[in-house]
Amino acid sequence: MSSAMNWSNVDPDIEVPSVSHLLMATDWIDAIHLICQSVRRPLVAITCSCRDSLYAHCRSSPKEIGGLLIGRAFYLPYGVTHGYGFVTCIMDSVPSMEFKNSPVSLTMETEIWGRVGDYFGKGKMVIGWYHTHPHLGAFFSSVDRSTQAKCFNSPYCLGVVIDPSTGEIRCYCGPNSDEISHPFDVIAEELAFSNP
Repeated sequence: MSSAMNWSNVDPDIEVPSVSHLLMATDWIDAIHLICQSVRRPLVAITCSCRDSLYAHCRSSPKEIGGLLIGRAFYLPYGVTHGYGFVTCIMDSVPSMEFKNSPVSLTMETEIWGRVGDYFGKGKMVIGWYHTHPHLGAFFSSVDRSTQAKCFNSPYCLGVVIDPSTGEIRCYCGPNSDEISHPFDVIAEELAFSNP
């Protein structure tokens, strides 16, 4: 049960804006709702089409497979007790095409990074990664935690693991792989975070 990415770690050159940028592009009722939700629990949204394509990819193999999560993240300028100080929307997933896998392991190759560049001009960024644990349950193994700490160590970065046989899903964040208790709010494309 391992998923490894052997990529070089570099400092991110992406600055995550404040949620105020998002709130300014939202009507006041939605803004109040968003603030209330983000205070009560971690707020990670996924578009319907992204969820559907992500799940379809995860069900396509009896072995471990995975890819990258693309979207937007906004930091919360106020404290929250749940520990995830961001509002995040997963808008696209990019499946790995070159990898080595087995029923209990996955090593994705660096080719995937060459396919995410088109998203950056649209205000999106890599906000994490996903992989499957077929018939094993959704949890982060020690190798998954190491991958998260080395390759997705920004505090907003998500690690998602799915057991496609049961539909179980778990979401972890930041370099310590802290579990997000409420993984996703599913939203329609037209409700996806606008480009502030």
